[in-house]
Amino acid sequence: MPFRRELDRDHLGLLEDWQGNNIALACPACLKVFVVSGLIHRKGRECPNCRKTKAFVSPDGATASVECGEANLPFWKEG
Repeated sequence: MPFRRELDRDHLGLLEDWQGNNIALACPACLKVFVVSGLIHRKGRECPNCRKTKAFVSPDGATASVECGEANLPFWKEG
């Protein structure tokens, strides 16, 4: 079962950014930085490098989350 974490726009991690309905984050499994658009990636987007992480943004930009099967890096905060 993958780990899932809701992103908080006001408390982003060091390797996360959120602008409108777009987020950028580093994959917790491989550290590849990738962008997810709520408009373009309506079903979420997998990490283009390892495919072990999938991130989601609502089309209106109100919510965002990330799922990862290998959340073993120190900066990952499950919650």
